[in-house]
Amino acid sequence: LKISYDFKEHLIPIDSILYIQSSKRVCEIITDDKIYRCYKKLSDFPKELPEYFARCHQSYIVNANYIASYQSGQFTLTNGAIIPISDSYAKDAKNLYLMNFGG
Repeated sequence: LKISYDFKEHLIPIDSILYIQSSKRVCEIITDDKIYRCYKKLSDFPKELPEYFARCHQSYIVNANYIASYQSGQFTLTNGAIIPISDSYAKDAKNLYLMNFGG
């Protein structure tokens, strides 16, 4: 994934991305060892990412490969991060989990 921030180009290995979080106009790309920031709309990311990434909230895209558990309203990732699931994305989020983990 290629991003630009502070006049620098960054190439981020897609498989290292745990989740992407948007706050105001800044997206934070959280990897297993670093946080990258960029000015980009969260809605621009899905077309650049594989299908195991899914929007689960207005402010979050999650990598299914790092989901440790699912319960109504949230994912818990392997690093312990809690990712909220909003009602509008709940069906897609549950399907993502079931497709990757079979329930």
